[in-house]
Amino acid sequence: MKSPLQETRQLLLEQIVASMGLDTETVERLLVYTKDDAQGDITLETFQLREFYGGMNPAEIADMIASSLMLPDFVSVEHKGPFLNFRLSDVYLAQHALDAVTEQYGYKPVDHSQQPTIVEYSSPNYGKDLHVGHIRSTIVGEAISRLLFASGVHVVRINYPGDVGAHMGKVLTGIDEWHGGILPNDPEKAMTIMRQAYTEYERNVPSGKEGDSLVIDILPDSERQRAYELRAKSATMSLNIEYGEQNTVSLWKQVCDLSRQAHALLYDQLHVAFDYIQPASSATKRGKAIVAEALKKGIAVQHGKEITVDFGQGQFQKLLAEDGVAVYATLDLGIAHLRYDALQFARMIYVVGAEQAPYFEKLFGLEQRLGYPYAAHCEHLATGHLVLSQGKMSSRKGNVTLLKDVLESAVQRAEHVIQEKGKLDAEKAKRVAEMLGIGAFIYNILSKDPGSTLTYDETSALRLDGKSAPYAQYAHARACTLLANATIPQMYDASQYKTAEERALIKRIAELPIAVETAARTLRPNSITEYVYQLAVAFNRFYTTQKIMGAEDTATQGARLVLTDKFRQTMSNALEMICIQAPQEM
Repeated sequence: MKSPLQETRQLLLEQIVASMGLDTETVERLLVYTKDDAQGDITLETFQLREFYGGMNPAEIADMIASSLMLPDFVSVEHKGPFLNFRLSDVYLAQHALDAVTEQYGYKPVDHSQQPTIVEYSSPNYGKDLHVGHIRSTIVGEAISRLLFASGVHVVRINYPGDVGAHMGKVLTGIDEWHGGILPNDPEKAMTIMRQAYTEYERNVPSGKEGDSLVIDILPDSERQRAYELRAKSATMSLNIEYGEQNTVSLWKQVCDLSRQAHALLYDQLHVAFDYIQPASSATKRGKAIVAEALKKGIAVQHGKEITVDFGQGQFQKLLAEDGVAVYATLDLGIAHLRYDALQFARMIYVVGAEQAPYFEKLFGLEQRLGYPYAAHCEHLATGHLVLSQGKMSSRKGNVTLLKDVLESAVQRAEHVIQEKGKLDAEKAKRVAEMLGIGAFIYNILSKDPGSTLTYDETSALRLDGKSAPYAQYAHARACTLLANATIPQMYDASQYKTAEERALIKRIAELPIAVETAARTLRPNSITEYVYQLAVAFNRFYTTQKIMGAEDTATQGARLVLTDKFRQTMSNALEMICIQAPQEM
């Protein structure tokens, strides 16, 4: 259901186009929702219309358009120079905005028969912990999936973990060399051993970059020989996985299964879920078939066993390694093909770090050269670097900040704040602290443009006031506490809303579908984090300036209780769209 603001804008759009002979695209661009409540609700700016009317004065254009419109009774217009400010009547806005608020408010119905949009996100490497470097893809991808779904899109969420590749050979070698080739069945204990195994391997086989032998060559003789032996063993492990050597495959499957279980614990804590988990190895066969096709068509060239594609200007992309093992591009080509075969997707969004932009440009370009129909429907949503305040992360050096440690710290800090207030018993405090701590962390991630660089600092990330999840959560809890001791009337009189604070809150409520539409169209969840902040600000102003319980008369009290309840539902829905829970008490 559209909000009254959207419906009115559409009505104005159609009238202006019809009466003035302007094109829809131009009017769409110039007819905007007014930012300043005092100026109205919808504004038409006429400066850019001068070219359509022979350089006529914009104020005269505005007057001409205003005179041509047949506005309904509930819309008024104020002519201010080159601007036309349209305003909905208070009663109409209140009645239609509040009546629209239900448990499904902000959500459009989804037609599951339509071709889906795939969102691929998170995609960590098995054999490694989830660390804070994974958080942007994970949280942004989940939020984008939820917002697309809310906008009526059939969404398929996919996690594409790296279960093969150079890192896996290193992990398996490390486990075999320093841990007897054995892993415990407990996922967390197993991840500790995998972490130690990888770090120990990197300590013994220093490699500035993959395949860089120079760092090894300058080692003392005994260390150099050992490093080359370990590197050869790691390469053999990777080959053994692909070719099905029984002992290697058995340990590999154990690594993958325990990694999946460990990651799932954190996904649950973050309220992240996937429709499919498609490990990279599932695309090996199809990927190699596509590489063979590229070779046959003369798109790729072969040097020994290595196969590459030349993109000109010294830009190459490896499709198959020297030892014949599949590389990232092999697998990515294969998995896209498999997904299209299975789902016939209309759009596929890869939520992956910005540093991979050149790679995706080559990948999509290669798919186009191969003539695959889905190539034009693939896009890369780049997430910016996440930088730790104490320095860059590196799993090779073992100084990665684990995601579970960050989340635990966030929850502990939130619990400390709740205990200081002393309003909840221990059990409730722990439950609410989980909501606040995780919510604060998620909000911090989503409040920035996905492509921007984000410096992670615990103090700012876990701030519990201002533009933060706890600020919005507290407003929600405040409303719930008030409503717990009240009876919300079934009927209310919309004419009772007479103050600026009431109208501002009603308008913020009416803006949720607009915010969802904007966030889904631009793939920018920060539109919603800003929305929930503004919604919380409007409610707190209403709450602190207007008497709700014990208002001057029954009709006013009833209307304000209804408004409070509609705010509660709207805030709950908005937070849910960005993976944040709304506590009922704090």
